[in-house]
Amino acid sequence: MASGSLSSGSTSPNRGMRNQPFRRCYCGRSARFEVSSSMSNPGRRYFNCKHFPDQKEDCTYFEWYDDELPNVWYKEKMRELMCLK
Repeated sequence: MASGSLSSGSTSPNRGMRNQPFRRCYCGRSARFEVSSSMSNPGRRYFNCKHFPDQKEDCTYFEWYDDELPNVWYKEKMRELMCLK
């Protein structure tokens, strides 16, 4: 399911939010922590290489932080909540 990482469980003081998860890319840099806005994974958080989609610099690191939502009902509710922002 999730890709491996070089570091897990620690926090990053440079990200602006306390206790935000932190991972390192395969390239050794800190990975971005983002929230999916796709229809198939609304609101699901993930890490990826901060150089994506630069083909020269991107190390292709990607890891889901959250488990997939259990069914369509939850996904629809998450999409509704995301529209309220």
